[in-house]
Amino acid sequence: MRSLPLLPVALCLASAPALAAPSAVKLSWASADAATTMAMSWVTPTDLPSTIEYGVQSTSEHMLTGPAAALIDGIGWFHELELSGLMPNTTYRYRVGSAGDWSPEYTFKTAPNDGCTPFAFVSLGDARSQDSRGPSLNWSSIHTEAEAAGAEFFLNGGDLVREGNDIAQWAQWLQDSEMVNPRRPMMPAMGNHDDGPGDGNSANYNRLFVLPTNPVTGTEDYYSFVYNNVVVFSLSTQTFEDWTAQMQWLTNVAAQHPDKWKIAFFHHPVYTTQTALFGISVGHGPNEKGQNAFYAPAFDAAGIDIVVQSHNHIYERFLPLRFDPNDLDNGQQVAQYGNGPGEGRLYVVSGGSGAFLDPLIEGQFQDFGVGSTVRSKDHHFIRIAVAGNTLHYQAIRTNAGNTSGGGTVIDDLTLARPGQDPCIQPGDPDMDMDGYPASIDCNDQVFDINPGATEICGNAIDENCDGTAEPCPPPPVDMDGDGSPAGTDCDDTNPNRYPEHPEVECDGIDNDCDCRADTNGDGIFCGPGDANVDESPEACGLGSACSSIAVSCLGDECVCRDQ
Repeated sequence: MRSLPLLPVALCLASAPALAAPSAVKLSWASADAATTMAMSWVTPTDLPSTIEYGVQSTSEHMLTGPAAALIDGIGWFHELELSGLMPNTTYRYRVGSAGDWSPEYTFKTAPNDGCTPFAFVSLGDARSQDSRGPSLNWSSIHTEAEAAGAEFFLNGGDLVREGNDIAQWAQWLQDSEMVNPRRPMMPAMGNHDDGPGDGNSANYNRLFVLPTNPVTGTEDYYSFVYNNVVVFSLSTQTFEDWTAQMQWLTNVAAQHPDKWKIAFFHHPVYTTQTALFGISVGHGPNEKGQNAFYAPAFDAAGIDIVVQSHNHIYERFLPLRFDPNDLDNGQQVAQYGNGPGEGRLYVVSGGSGAFLDPLIEGQFQDFGVGSTVRSKDHHFIRIAVAGNTLHYQAIRTNAGNTSGGGTVIDDLTLARPGQDPCIQPGDPDMDMDGYPASIDCNDQVFDINPGATEICGNAIDENCDGTAEPCPPPPVDMDGDGSPAGTDCDDTNPNRYPEHPEVECDGIDNDCDCRADTNGDGIFCGPGDANVDESPEACGLGSACSSIAVSCLGDECVCRDQ
């Protein structure tokens, strides 16, 4: 059993935290009500009480101690607690831990529940690496960029890691997400790479996330929650393939919220373009799990507004689609988006938050799915801003992972409910119909300028009404021209060293930037614990360079993992 905490690693350097300081602090919701609850989880290296101190003005206002932590080998002692009875639309200060070993002080904000307060959230998916690291080296930067776009919370369409049954990969994901997870709730859906070693509550995914449960399976594999005037459904295409029961549950929950926007997200697409090269399929096809005959008609009946899918490492949006019983792989294109009779769903594939990308989606000779209208091979995230009866949808290219730079908008459209918006008061008009009345809109003549808009850098326009027109950051530096910018390249002076480069045996070089090199060709790779790369690892004690993720510990000795 490993007894060390997660160690922050910057490329191949590591340092040890305080003896029992909490790490991997993460926010989520464990109940459907996002306005009055918040769940936290964290890790400690030893068995300590699970305590949260929190308040509006000070963390000393309230304290809650919860159940004992659970030991997860390769992670540490895992703590989880849910706060309830909170005030809606309120920012709280908090810290977790126990006397003498507290986390830093963080903040979280509960959801509004008036149906009118504007807010925004981000959806993304497929952040996994191509190797045993787990998350992509691009993930942390993309996560941070997406938070800066004004996300109140995150939806994640799955494939957070490469191999879900490898706990070390989850440890790396927790570590790489620690810049944002303590401030913004993360609500995932399980991808095919996330599953294991068992199903349901025995899977690493379920053990490490604190999420609502559903009454059908009693697990967190699929669930729903309400954030102001939006109902979000996280579905499971990876486990519990009783599609009829899952869709009956969705239909029942949707019927309880007839006037709210409805978003469904999950991993395996209902509709997508399957890319091919010289007639050989490369991407994943539609209806891969046989879910379409159940999902698509249920989405139509329940009035789901937006369906966000992942799995393919692309961006693709479709024109309004409804279920076509005569063609399960393609929807029937209709005139407009909406949840009324005969109106169609907004289906999108979004798998660009760090994993390798599929450039074929931008090719001219692909057999595109019915209604496929906007496509991109770039890393990206989706930002959805809601203001009463108006929903503003954007796909935004990231700086991380894109050599052409980021911040630009790939796709942009607005959905609007018909009729009078109940959030617009008489005498306070909304002239540009962007969901923000004149009293709070800094420019009520231009649709794309309002407090919820995405700031576009370098155009001298203050889109989000914060009083500043943002300049663009400099483009990412790629000195060696290998396609991996300096921020993700472990050696930007050597074109033969970058994260996706195949490891070359026996050359003594860490070609793929995973902090391991086979220096003598014996198949043993030395990791961060072997600081001088002589295949003779240093001691395992606190303060050493030994990482519990990349090497094993035997007593007080570090042992290179034999690949």
